Amino acid sequence: MEVASRPEQINVPFGSMPMLPISAVFQNNQVLNRQFIDVVGFTPSQLAVARNNYERLEYGMTQLTWWTVGLTIPLILERYFNKRYAGNIRQKFSDKLGYRWKEPPKPVLEGNPSVFRKTAHWIGNLGRRSPLNVPFELLLKDVAKSIEPEKAATLAKQVGLKSGEDLTKLLQDPAFVKSVRQAKLGIVAADLFLLFMSDQFAMWAKNFLTHHLSGRAGFSGEFDYTSKEYLEEKSQGYEENKFKRLFKSLGLGLVGGVAALPLLLRWGLTGKSGGAVKKAFNKHVLPAFNYNNSIFMSRWVLLWGSFFNFILAGAFSARDGDELRERLIKSSTVMFMYVAGDAVFSGLIAKGVQHKNKPLLEKAGVALYRKGKFGIPIPASLQAIAEKVGNQHHAYKMARRGYWASMLLGAGLAGTVVPLLNNWYTRQKVLAERFAFHLPVAQQTAGSGYMPLKRYDPFEQRAITLPS
Repeated sequence: MEVASRPEQINVPFGSMPMLPISAVFQNNQVLNRQFIDVVGFTPSQLAVARNNYERLEYGMTQLTWWTVGLTIPLILERYFNKRYAGNIRQKFSDKLGYRWKEPPKPVLEGNPSVFRKTAHWIGNLGRRSPLNVPFELLLKDVAKSIEPEKAATLAKQVGLKSGEDLTKLLQDPAFVKSVRQAKLGIVAADLFLLFMSDQFAMWAKNFLTHHLSGRAGFSGEFDYTSKEYLEEKSQGYEENKFKRLFKSLGLGLVGGVAALPLLLRWGLTGKSGGAVKKAFNKHVLPAFNYNNSIFMSRWVLLWGSFFNFILAGAFSARDGDELRERLIKSSTVMFMYVAGDAVFSGLIAKGVQHKNKPLLEKAGVALYRKGKFGIPIPASLQAIAEKVGNQHHAYKMARRGYWASMLLGAGLAGTVVPLLNNWYTRQKVLAERFAFHLPVAQQTAGSGYMPLKRYDPFEQRAITLPS
């Protein structure tokens, strides 16, 4: 799947940057659009199809942790990292520029905007004017000499410089490049460390909480249709090795999920060793890790951290084989939808809309998609369309509707269809296994009588008779 490049901005006079439409802010900001889809689509559907209140509690706690961290990490980075780094860089290199390098003014909202629009405007401008918005690829040696003048002027305007020539001059200064590089890598490391703490906490705390509230070992998804003894038998391996698993999970999360990516990016940005491999990495991989507005992580940084501290931590914390299978299927589906699924859906929708409205779009000079690898349609950037024809044009409105439709479709598939299939398969498998689980019939209990969120009491369950 191709990684969408940064949309080119029009070259406008120096001053405040133009206001972005709300949908363009969401599309550019991977953290923001995921939070929104989680709240309105993914989380409600997951809670609705959960098999009992313990499973709802676990999922709700995991999502609440993600929402809290996802919203607060950028604010922490903006307040304690980005502003400090950006201020130091502006002050340090003002003498070289020959004028005081100041933060450019914010775009001004006109009319009487709604609270939602004000919030989107505020989020869309967090970190947008920082020198750390210089993309990774422009920090490579000799790249500054070949930067297009229009792109240099646009980026210079965004970060508060007077001309594109000033930006080019700074990018050829090793001291400036080093300062920006260290600051950007520091933000990546801080981001991944905070993600490490939140994801590891959510994966392991849910097990402790369910065990404490229910008094039962094992996977909460199986509570409704099996016995306490069966659950204890299936989760015996987890209970005996959970502390070893915890340390392995923390070690892999810290080394692979936190330290490895900043070191890999630093390798690509510095030194002469690497040859053709480093050249290919810097050309095709490095741009994918650029943040939006210097503080909102790209989807690929989030995917990297999630693999080590959400997917692997979820596997280590799985209480039996059924939970492990469910978590891997669900996590893989969610990650696919996150990385490529909504883009595929959006591209297919855009292709159909463009074919249906070809004369209108050709007249406006707008393409809603382009062909990617293997002929997969890649949706156009909403920001690029808005800058070309405005956000009131039919072309922009059609692209905007396709974008939101694809997001909701992906959330519905990952949040409803996959969990329901997981629930059905696990139930059939567990009920079949119970026939081979040699316990007296009186101990083979169904869970329909127990009270959710109360300690498990086998005497409150009704006994069922199994076929001989």
